[in-house]
Amino acid sequence: MWCSRSPLTSCARDSIVISTAAPEFNAKIIPMDFEKNFTENDLTILEQRIDELIDTMGQLKYENSNLRQQQEQLVIEKSALVEKTEMAKTRVEAMITRLRSLELG
Repeated sequence: MWCSRSPLTSCARDSIVISTAAPEFNAKIIPMDFEKNFTENDLTILEQRIDELIDTMGQLKYENSNLRQQQEQLVIEKSALVEKTEMAKTRVEAMITRLRSLELG
């Protein structure tokens, strides 16, 4: 018997269990003996679950894309802030040096 080991399915000797990590999806046991036990209702349920997974995948791709864009912007912003911090540090150090020279002079 061939058995896919994707994260969405697990196989038993005579059935396939379709589930996801998402709690809103309940596991559905589908018998491997399709000719005798696979009903039109089972096909409809399977089709609905596949549609839900496709929708979820689309939402996750969209969210992932947005998160990557946000990360890119945050990296750019961090770089600018680090540069400003270094400039401020240099200026403060220069002021301290001038104050010390005035104090000693």
